[in-house]
Amino acid sequence: MSEPKTADAESKPDMAMPEQQDAQSLWVMQPRGNRQCEGGGKSLEASGAELAQNGIKVQESRCGVRTDRMYPSVCGGATGDLLMHRIPASFLDAALELGFDPAKMGQYKFVECPQIQPSAPRDY
Repeated sequence: MSEPKTADAESKPDMAMPEQQDAQSLWVMQPRGNRQCEGGGKSLEASGAELAQNGIKVQESRCGVRTDRMYPSVCGGATGDLLMHRIPASFLDAALELGFDPAKMGQYKFVECPQIQPSAPRDY
């Protein structure tokens, strides 16, 4: 049996397809909400805190990117960036109510989390 993946794995570039850890847990995902050329979006920590504040135990958190659809390159357009959390399967309904979706194999791959910079006012 392989060791569970830890946050150290986030710094490795070869994070292809994730594995289901066991039948008792599953991955849920939500779009990061960032935009091309603009950045922004929610952090992994804020996404996990949303689950935790609603009584959902987060076992592991990772960043991901969608692999099952394409996004046209256009400033202001959506990206396939995801925020992903492994939770106990018994909490799926609660996560769905918060706007998370169950992650299915082939829809995504893990990637290194981007460093989100605070927005600074622009001086035009």
